[in-house]
Amino acid sequence: MRSRKPTNAFLGVDTEFEGRLVFSGELEINGGFRGEIAASGCLTVGPDAVISADVHVDIACIHGSITGNVMADHRLEIFPGGRVVGDIQSPEVILHDGGTFEGGCCTQPPEVCANDVQEPDVPGVHRVNPLKR
Repeated sequence: MRSRKPTNAFLGVDTEFEGRLVFSGELEINGGFRGEIAASGCLTVGPDAVISADVHVDIACIHGSITGNVMADHRLEIFPGGRVVGDIQSPEVILHDGGTFEGGCCTQPPEVCANDVQEPDVPGVHRVNPLKR
């Protein structure tokens, strides 16, 4: 088990935020968020979090709910009780038992995934339980 770095910022359970959130370091969200998240760092989505946003971070640890596309430059991990509805892209994707994911998945480098997440016949791109769009 790897050691966890301290969290730089925290949005609590009773917090609601809307807009564009940019940060570096560690951020944990346990409340509601709507908009866009961009970071060089780790985003932890707590078990009570409800996020409706497109997300681009280094590492995403998802215990709550995200509706939107998620790009993680290093690792995206969906834990038991975590849920992503949208397309995901990361070189390392981990879906734990009890986590749910509905959308497209690309584990190739960003230049390969750029416009191909919707195409099920592209090598390295897999449609898992596709949403009706």
